[in-house]
Amino acid sequence: MSRKKLLFIGIDGMDPVITERLMAAGELPHFSRLRSEGHYSRLATVNPPQSPVVWASIATGLNPGGHGIYDFIHRDPATYRPYLSLVRQEKGKFLNPVEAPTFWEKAAAKGIPATIIKWPVAFPPKACDANVLAGLGVPDIKGNLGLYSLFTTDSSVSGEGKKGHIIHLEQRGERLIGQIPGPWTASLTTRKEATVPLEIQRTDGGIICRTGKTTFPLALGAWSEWHGLPFDAGFFRNITGHARFLLQSLEPHISLYMTPVNVPYESSEMRISTPPNFADELKNSIGPFATLGLAEDTNALGDEVLNEDEFLQFCNDLVDERERMLFHELGRFREGILACVFDTLDRIQHMFWRFIDQSHPSHEPESAQRYRYVIDDAYRRMDGIIAKVLKDMPADTELIICSDHGFSSFRRA
Repeated sequence: MSRKKLLFIGIDGMDPVITERLMAAGELPHFSRLRSEGHYSRLATVNPPQSPVVWASIATGLNPGGHGIYDFIHRDPATYRPYLSLVRQEKGKFLNPVEAPTFWEKAAAKGIPATIIKWPVAFPPKACDANVLAGLGVPDIKGNLGLYSLFTTDSSVSGEGKKGHIIHLEQRGERLIGQIPGPWTASLTTRKEATVPLEIQRTDGGIICRTGKTTFPLALGAWSEWHGLPFDAGFFRNITGHARFLLQSLEPHISLYMTPVNVPYESSEMRISTPPNFADELKNSIGPFATLGLAEDTNALGDEVLNEDEFLQFCNDLVDERERMLFHELGRFREGILACVFDTLDRIQHMFWRFIDQSHPSHEPESAQRYRYVIDDAYRRMDGIIAKVLKDMPADTELIICSDHGFSSFRRA
């Protein structure tokens, strides 16, 4: 006898005005089908309508006074110093900032199986009998929300005002040498930054990269796969993060972008899943994926280190990864709860809204002709994912699709 199941799909930043416009135009047929066969409603969001606040409310059923997440930025009442609400540290340890039990913890306590994929503000996941992979809030290997690296032979490129590392490559014969920055490590007497050596050699139309024990070719304009980066953490420990590379330029200067170094799939210092091996098992099943909570590198795009096309390609790859996670788990979904949050739509709207808002101070009329449909395309992509969900969803499954907030222009700060 089959048991009822609940499938929850979260879509960060899905705006009802855009959704309804595209449904009316026949461009979101599967969302339209769900509206006609089920129930559709606009919902009031939480105050303030910010992602960490609202996702914590959806997870707990409580307002900010109940779960303790009030904003992106909190203050320490003892010192009045601000800190990010997404990541909480005490005495060098990461602690989950949500101060109330979540629906999956309550379900697990009642013996109901639950698998939660990329839920925001869930790092590190609290120990329970559910399978949980944390999303927004998981830091990079340095403990930040995401610091990219740009390796270049152009000495005129400055790191001033940039939200990442600018690393100038050193010429040694036919090789270019640099160091990949990693976590801070402590010895008995000092604290230093662990690094992994990077060696680059030119080839016809590309380069050969060597990082530690890994060697891989990279063509101009091509993204690499995820590559492991083993850092010596001291005290006979290695921490292996992973990153992707993009060769942006060969002439007159080499320009090599690297994503923030993502934390390991299984790590006692930065546990991103419960049980601790759940993320590693998922990687073994679907392939390597981004563990960083805010993986879409909006900082690099804002710093003009990535251009719009490079950013969109990476975003597309991240949605592919999330799809693989969802459908892998959906394929073995037999009972209980399965939840998966997609957040790339939110990041795209943050960075591309200026192309549809002619009053935005960063609006560029010429570029707007090229990028004005990017946001609508992201909604259509989600409709395609819903089409696959409806096809593969087991019988006796209740489906909920929910967003945390809508979207509008943000012109001044």
